[in-house]
Amino acid sequence: MRKSLRFLWVLLLPALLPGSGEASGARVYRRVDVSGATHYSNIPAAPNPFVSRGVKRAGNSSGVRLLIRSAARRYGVDPRLVEAIIAVESDFDPGAISPKGAKGLMQLMPETAIRYAVQNPFDPLENIAGGIRYLRDLLRRFPGDLRSVLAAYNAGETAVVKHRGVPPYRETRAYVSKVLRRYGRPGTLIRRYAPAVRIYRFSGNRGHIIYTNIPPRIALR
Repeated sequence: MRKSLRFLWVLLLPALLPGSGEASGARVYRRVDVSGATHYSNIPAAPNPFVSRGVKRAGNSSGVRLLIRSAARRYGVDPRLVEAIIAVESDFDPGAISPKGAKGLMQLMPETAIRYAVQNPFDPLENIAGGIRYLRDLLRRFPGDLRSVLAAYNAGETAVVKHRGVPPYRETRAYVSKVLRRYGRPGTLIRRYAPAVRIYRFSGNRGHIIYTNIPPRIALR
C-alpha cells in the first residue's frame, strides 16, 4: 500500500519541450494528485485503484483513511478533523451527491472543485486533496475558531463573515455540532508544511520526462 501512495510527477512532455515539434497535435491528459500537483501527460492516467476496488462506506474505508493521512500530512491539517468531516458529509461514500449538487467524499460544490482544480470529484484521491486544501484555507482565514471554519465549509465563507460566526441556519448549526462530536478533543488543527523533498528527473520508457521523489533506480522497478 505504501508504494501506491508514492507519486510520480509527469510535468513535461516531448510536445511541450522547446524544439520538439514532431509530437505537435498529440492529445494531452491532465490530472491533479493528492499533493495538489498538476500533471500533464500524453498517456491516459490509469484508473484510480481506490475507485476500481469500490471503496465505499465507513465499513470499507481503510483505503480512504490512507489517502486522508497522506494528504493531511502534506497540507498540515489534522487527519482526525478530515475524517470527522467526511463521516458527516458523505459517510465515506465517494459517489455521494447532495440535493444541492455537492459531490464525493468531502462533498465539494462545483465552484469549489474548480477553485482547487478537482477534475473528477468522485475520485477519492482528487476529492480529498481538494477538500483538504479548502479546509486548510478556512483554518487560516478563521484561526482559532473551529466552529466558524466548519460553518464556512457547510454554508460558505460569505455567510460566516456576514453573521460574524456560525450563521443562524438550522442545517449549519446541526452540521457543526455533528462534526465536533465526531472530532472529539481538538488536537493540532494546522501544522507547518512538510519539509521539501529531493526531486529526481529522468526519461520514462514512453518518451516523457518524469520528475519524482523516488530515486530512478527504484522508481523504474
